[in-house]
Amino acid sequence: MSAQNLAPTELMPHQTRKIGTEASSEHAEAPRSMYQRGKDTVVQAEQKFETYVSANPIKSVLVAAGVGLAVGLLVGRRR
Repeated sequence: MSAQNLAPTELMPHQTRKIGTEASSEHAEAPRSMYQRGKDTVVQAEQKFETYVSANPIKSVLVAAGVGLAVGLLVGRRR
């Protein structure tokens, strides 16, 4: 039975189902898009980080050692 042959009261559930299906597919796209943008941002940051570390290996090691020392001192004081 097509939607054209249905009485107005019978047509309402079909329209409601169609609207609900369209709305749910639109809302399902938003999280996927946000996830993809976040993933792209993280990949770009990782590439920049790798480039920086490759260009400045000594400085990178010294910064990492300094951060490790600072964290170690902070954690050691709490005990």
